[in-house]
Amino acid sequence: MLNIALLGNPNTGKTTIFNLLTGMRQRTGNWPGVTVERKEGRFIVGEGDFSLTDLPGIYAIEAENDALSIDEQVTCEYLLAGKADLIINVLDASSLQRNLSLTLQLRRIGVPLIVVLNMCDIAREKGECPDAALLSARLGCDVIEFNAAAAEGLRALKSSIVQLAGSVSADQSLSFRKGTGCQDIYDFGAVHQAASSLHSDICIKSNEMRPEPSSRLDKIVLNRWLGLPVFLFVMYLMFFFSINVGGALQPLFTLTLSPLLIQGMVWANATLVSPGWLRMLTVEGIGGGVTAVLTLIPQIAVMFFFLSLLEETGYMARAAFVVDRFMRLLGLPGKSFVPLIVGFGCNVPAVMGTRTLETHRDRLLTMMMAPFMPCGARLAIFAVFSGAFFGHYGALLVFSLYLTGIIAALATALLLRSTVLKGEGLPFIMEIPTWHRPVLRNLILQTWFRLRAFMLKAGQVIIAASFLISALSALNIHGGLAGNISQSALASISRKVTPLLAPMGVRADNWPAAVGLVTGAMAKESVIGTLNVLYAREQNTEDAKLTDPASNWGQQAFRETWQNLQSVFSLKSLLNPVGAGRDDSSVGGKTMGEMHVMFGSVLGAYSYLIFVLLYVPCASVMGALAKEAGRFWMFFSLCWGTLLAFSASTLIFQSGTLPTHPLYSVEWISAIIILNLLIIAVLRKSSFRFCVENVSAMSKNSSCNNCKGCG
Repeated sequence: MLNIALLGNPNTGKTTIFNLLTGMRQRTGNWPGVTVERKEGRFIVGEGDFSLTDLPGIYAIEAENDALSIDEQVTCEYLLAGKADLIINVLDASSLQRNLSLTLQLRRIGVPLIVVLNMCDIAREKGECPDAALLSARLGCDVIEFNAAAAEGLRALKSSIVQLAGSVSADQSLSFRKGTGCQDIYDFGAVHQAASSLHSDICIKSNEMRPEPSSRLDKIVLNRWLGLPVFLFVMYLMFFFSINVGGALQPLFTLTLSPLLIQGMVWANATLVSPGWLRMLTVEGIGGGVTAVLTLIPQIAVMFFFLSLLEETGYMARAAFVVDRFMRLLGLPGKSFVPLIVGFGCNVPAVMGTRTLETHRDRLLTMMMAPFMPCGARLAIFAVFSGAFFGHYGALLVFSLYLTGIIAALATALLLRSTVLKGEGLPFIMEIPTWHRPVLRNLILQTWFRLRAFMLKAGQVIIAASFLISALSALNIHGGLAGNISQSALASISRKVTPLLAPMGVRADNWPAAVGLVTGAMAKESVIGTLNVLYAREQNTEDAKLTDPASNWGQQAFRETWQNLQSVFSLKSLLNPVGAGRDDSSVGGKTMGEMHVMFGSVLGAYSYLIFVLLYVPCASVMGALAKEAGRFWMFFSLCWGTLLAFSASTLIFQSGTLPTHPLYSVEWISAIIILNLLIIAVLRKSSFRFCVENVSAMSKNSSCNNCKGCG
């Protein structure tokens, strides 16, 4: 099998060509020892079987790794190790002179080379059309004109690969090392001079030069006054489509695949006459976990599609430029704002959206901020408590909670950048690419591979958490089957845990509030369902009944989806995407009255909401964090969020009840302040060791650029 490397400057269309060649026969992962994504695929042309590696974009081959980013190090090390039998160098024909510098370096290495001139149509619009035949003669290799958007030139590229494959074998590839021959590739002065001379010779100037469409559009999206409104409108559209359109598509999954899984497990348990505890574990634990994953698929898929669209067209770089000044105050690039604003709909795509950030430090900081963004599930909880306790002041309540979440996210970023991830952010240097027409095939493939990775990795955490909570709900403290949730081990444990919540206003007899926090760790929307059941003392003792999946199965799913899509584009939904997109779960009057009795005061209810807002992310967010940042950062987020939630809710409640029991309140307020100061001191003291062991290790022998002491 011939190993082919796909290489070029950033934003030259490499990914589109990679998808055209490999299609679905590709896999993603990380390069050994680093967090850089590795994309490999296979394709067959005639009798030839080829392996294609899409290398991270790079502008030049550097001699010293310390001067390179992690992405660039991966590319240089791959090339210098002689792992490529053939190189496909993709060039942006509209910015040819800059691209030619890398091409000349590759030519001097000696590995067989194919040059692909992409975006020739854009070059013609700019009045600079390169002569492909002349460039081929000057470089001594095949040069192919290509239009990735229309797949023009794909057949010629495959033909060239087959011809070179006949004369190149794996044992003939040149193994190049630093310090052995070809040292002139690092003479950048000579390389740039040669590239400039070559560009002048091969470019045909056209007298019919038309205004560049990219420039006309940039005058709007990068305008000092219009740039921010345009950006907010684009973010609004992404928020709207991800939450509302994705939510409208949920019945296609929850009413088709989910019933088959749940009813299938019910049927299997009934057929095998399995015990009740096993039936609850399989149906509610495994089946419920899978259902939770399926529920997330539409919104995450729409989010990934929209992010891919922004990347493909070139707007992502422009959006980062617009908001960079504000995000720089937090030591983050402008791109970080995009996943954070997505977090108002769902924290999972917010975490996954950090993939668009270049450095591991920026991704970590943004991911630690994302769980504090008030999501749509939390909004359902706020709405119920608003109706029960705050009446006409409900809007003010929700606004204060949203503001609290944002402040918590900003405080987390400021703390981390001054402790374990301290150091000044790298200068914001980003090439503004030419506007590209998106390729639907490319968007679908990118969305699918990102979605598949989420389902396989994050889904494991979700199902495991669902299984554990179901086990505690199904069994009593003695190991027998619980008659209802009030008699379950979950309720028994919660009664013992409830006194720990006393400083934040949860009374000892209000154990259902503790159960709600436990079930809310699985999914925040389950808090309301739990409180409704426990406060109303409803006995859900009926076993799940087996129904005929064929009866009204597909019809109901498509009917509800169509109705949802119609309501999505109503005026109410367009003006208020969060409110229209959420499920207004209503609770009975008995539940409302019991909530008043149990919480005792408005202050106690508000403190509880602060805790719900800030404490541990739900299982799906933890799964996404584990996949994107690693288990260490998942546990860090869990512990830090819980500490921040307990501190904030305790300070609020004790400050409000200070006249009632001044000594007790002062003791707790002092304890909370001292505890947080100690935590900050520990983080500051351990920042150097942490940075070296946990960040530099991920960079594998490279400078992490995250702290002043790493070197």
